[in-house]
Amino acid sequence: MSATQVISEIQNLPPEERAVVLDFVRKLDRDLASVGGSIRHMDPAKAKAISERIFSDNAELFRKLAQ
Repeated sequence: MSATQVISEIQNLPPEERAVVLDFVRKLDRDLASVGGSIRHMDPAKAKAISERIFSDNAELFRKLAQ
């Protein structure tokens, strides 16, 4: 079952059942956050600088991988 199908199923649940799903999702998010698995975003400029450094420092490796 795809995520879209799961979402559709959840939307069709009665309010009491949707509340159970919401509680589960909130608990899952807390559990992930407690082990460092929460969703985080990096500043795009920082991401670009890091990627440029990685590609620069490993230029020969990337050349070989591209062959």
